[in-house]
Amino acid sequence: MKKLKKLLSIVLTVAMVMSLAVSVGASGEYSIKIEDATEDETYYAYKIFDATVDSSYTNYAYSIDTNTSNGSAIYNALKDNTEITAYLTFAEIGSTGVFNVTYSVGSGSGDDFTAKLVKAIQALIDANSISTTYSADGDSSNEATISGLDAGYYYVTTTVGTVVSTGTTPTTGTTTTIQDKNNDPTVTKYVYDGEETDTAPSVTSTTGWDTDAEESVTGNSDAEIGETVWYKSVVTNVYGQSSLKLIDTLSTGLTLNINTGDIVVTLYYGTGATTPQVLTADDDYTITTTAQSFTIDFAKLLDSSTNSSKVDSTCYIVVTYSAVLNENATVYNSTDKGSNTNTTYVAYGQSSESARDITKTYTYAANIFKYQGTVDENNALSNASFIILDSDKTHYAKFTLESGVYVFAGWENYTNDASATENGSGYYYTLTTDGTGLLQLAGLDGETSYYIHETAAPTGYNLMTSDLLFFIAGSEPATIGQTQGTVYGSTTETTSSITDSVTISGTTYTAITIKNETGTGLPATGGIGVTIFYVVGGILILAAAGVIVINRKKIKK
Repeated sequence: MKKLKKLLSIVLTVAMVMSLAVSVGASGEYSIKIEDATEDETYYAYKIFDATVDSSYTNYAYSIDTNTSNGSAIYNALKDNTEITAYLTFAEIGSTGVFNVTYSVGSGSGDDFTAKLVKAIQALIDANSISTTYSADGDSSNEATISGLDAGYYYVTTTVGTVVSTGTTPTTGTTTTIQDKNNDPTVTKYVYDGEETDTAPSVTSTTGWDTDAEESVTGNSDAEIGETVWYKSVVTNVYGQSSLKLIDTLSTGLTLNINTGDIVVTLYYGTGATTPQVLTADDDYTITTTAQSFTIDFAKLLDSSTNSSKVDSTCYIVVTYSAVLNENATVYNSTDKGSNTNTTYVAYGQSSESARDITKTYTYAANIFKYQGTVDENNALSNASFIILDSDKTHYAKFTLESGVYVFAGWENYTNDASATENGSGYYYTLTTDGTGLLQLAGLDGETSYYIHETAAPTGYNLMTSDLLFFIAGSEPATIGQTQGTVYGSTTETTSSITDSVTISGTTYTAITIKNETGTGLPATGGIGVTIFYVVGGILILAAAGVIVINRKKIKK
């Protein structure tokens, strides 16, 4: 509100300074120079009243000529408007159709008057009831000069949409200089990185929402493939814009949810005195969507003739929506740190655009290497089978196989190995090592724990006696931690960042390495074989017989 009052004060000052035509000036010799103008946007001047001013630029007189189309439209719009006639009095000069205009502050203030006049004149412009031939474009030096003006009280606006000023020209000399005090629309983008949720998180809470747009650093989140990622975009400096569009584009690894109700648009008020309003498509905006993008056009909301009651100087817009991280997601690696991006900006005016605000959603990979002896490709073990469990061991993962990589595709309920579904229908539940001993996983979440559970060991080797826990820290860099409990009879327990690496066919992989030990030995051909069992058995039989004989003798005695 303070910004609006400041703007209106400037406008009123300029208006009053400009309102009377200098008695010594020739017609069309005046100009208005706008400083801090936006390059390539157009500035328009609408003459509301004719003006005369004395040579000292201290005394002004105003009139309106209803014999002109603009004059007639303005007079008819103002003469019965009680908000305006509380300040202005119109008195016709004879029967000429020309009216003297007298201004009196009355019980209000200059700011109140200019605010109400701006509303009335803008409504005429929106309805194409008045026109102007006075305009100029902002140049590379951020100035615009509107020339060829008669002395008068002018309303200056721009294709950015907001009022630049209302006031009188000239104020001194032939050029009146004003400042464009408009604030350009901006958008701040947030991504939710809290607990996974299928319903929209609270947009008014700061918990879980990540953005660092103020420092030009992107907001980050982590997700599994198939997980819902939530976003919100906050658009500021809405009031007074003539055109405003929010444009959002997702990379191919994200699929926009575009069913009815998936994209929620809400108008908030900075004063806190007005209840936020949920806006509706068709009534307040139009929206176009694809699987990877959407554009929201707020032209209907900004139309003062229909929605002036909804929009004020404190307004900002919050758009909440979601996308699913899909099978095309880019998987993070330490080399290029690939991510799945969402880019948002606003377009306004004729050709102006805000800065892009970008969020990144990461998904991660993990490699498992099964071996004996030492970590070397020559010691790789095939035919070891695993399932991947979640952190509470109530679900096991299913995967698709893409170019040798198992890509996460969701969870299935797990109670024991018997409940694990066999591979089929395009999904892999049990992951079995081949001759390389390597399993490559992708599409895993950050800040998340997983268990590796062995369901079958290679022939002649022992099963893991407990599950192996690993943790993906997420963010940049994506650290994978490993907690190893009682495995293969070992009682050691360690937690560390995985640093083991193995080179297979010239490619080096950082991996969770799982060492396997051979099982209990069986007798070899040509050895003692089963003889030992016969001998031991015979001795036991003879011993038992001896005991029986001794007991019988004792009984006879």
